Amino acid sequence: MNGAIIDPVKETKILGIIIDHKLDYRPHIKYAIAKATRINRAVTGIAQPIMSYGALITGRAVKYQHIQKILRQMVTPMAQQAVKAYRSSSYISVTALADFPPIELFMDSEQQ
Repeated sequence: MNGAIIDPVKETKILGIIIDHKLDYRPHIKYAIAKATRINRAVTGIAQPIMSYGALITGRAVKYQHIQKILRQMVTPMAQQAVKAYRSSSYISVTALADFPPIELFMDSEQQ
């Protein structure tokens, strides 16, 4: 444009996708994995200690379906956000994709 020289770059980000000069998308995949790991660590570091607080005392309640439903309603949106899934995505699928442990097993392990 008007004689301007555009220098080549090794990678650029377009619409959230990192495109490198080889077009093999390794930088984007590495970025996505790092971001998912940060989100997972944030949830693990913040939400799980809050949920497990008092698990020794309240842990018996987790065996009841209505308590499990409440816990799943809390975890599902976090997992959906972590994997950028639709709101209609199921608890089982998004927690598996987000690599979150089943909330019942997590609470049971914290009780012991």
